[in-house]
Amino acid sequence: MQPSRGLKLQSKLQVSSVCKGGAKQVNYLWTCASADGSTCTLPDAAANQQLLLGASDLAAASFKLETDYTFTLTAGFTGSAVTSTASTVVRFARSPLRAALAGPSGDVPATKNFTFDASKSSDPDNPTTSLKYDFSCSPQPCFSDVTYTGVRPKQSSWMVDASQLSAINQPYTFTVTVSGTAAGDTRQATASLTITPRPGNPPTGTITRFCGYDATGNLAACLAKHNPTQDLLAILRLDPDFRSASVQWVNAGGQQLQEGVNAQGTPSTTLTVHPTAFPTAGAVILQAVMRMPGVNGTASINVPLNNPPNCPQAPCFFTDINSTVFPAYTFVGAASGWSDADGDVLTYEFGQVSGGTSA
Repeated sequence: MQPSRGLKLQSKLQVSSVCKGGAKQVNYLWTCASADGSTCTLPDAAANQQLLLGASDLAAASFKLETDYTFTLTAGFTGSAVTSTASTVVRFARSPLRAALAGPSGDVPATKNFTFDASKSSDPDNPTTSLKYDFSCSPQPCFSDVTYTGVRPKQSSWMVDASQLSAINQPYTFTVTVSGTAAGDTRQATASLTITPRPGNPPTGTITRFCGYDATGNLAACLAKHNPTQDLLAILRLDPDFRSASVQWVNAGGQQLQEGVNAQGTPSTTLTVHPTAFPTAGAVILQAVMRMPGVNGTASINVPLNNPPNCPQAPCFFTDINSTVFPAYTFVGAASGWSDADGDVLTYEFGQVSGGTSA
């Protein structure tokens, strides 16, 4: 499991073990031990029937990645020395890196410099850790001067002179590949933006996704892939010289979208796309057409969707009965055949439904 998602361990007492002798107080205590003998400390919340540890709890407890930890629950009645234990083993795996790239997208003047900034990229397991940034451009050759490499104001940014691009009216995709720097860390993540250099001075702006605010009050970084069960909110920021431009939102096929129209009927700079409008797979591609007298420009954004896991062939869940003798009726449930089209690592959470209530 990934520390950035937190940890939830839940226990269930056998009914036959708590019904004898009337109502009694049951006490719980979770402990943990690492396979390599390193310190494993749990917070006060470990004295409950279920163990809930958020990402910050796991970080404070200094759990090691790629290490097995045995979590043990000890339960017993108040005033009794008799206890019962159950254990499970958890291995903390590295979370996927989050690549984020800010900069222009869509039409841009062919005579200006532009900066692509990946500084919002992060490692969910350790947001302060340093990352490696590699920038690229396609299709090749991107630049008319094969020796031109642009300027790197910071390791996380790349400034490019659009006049150096090989052709006018040709789309170019700029990509950052973010990599981990720790020994043995092979994780990578990518993010891309596409621009098209245009002659003259077309209206320009930048479309970004809005994913709320972080603890410091700044805009929170969005996940690389959008949850297809949630609304997608896109914001167009017009560049200062073009704030009087009219705006029309269209999809990848050039069809007008209605969600971005305000009550007065004037196209707005925000757009909400509801899940019912998403494609079944792939990505949501949005464009904002900005119009000034005598000239138009476009800004665009490509938002990949985090497609749900699927199980193409049954049985996707099966049970194996261990005992049919009441009250020791036990069985093992297992999920099988599930995969994720995006290549993400799947995690499984099991529960039960009794009388319409989930547990």
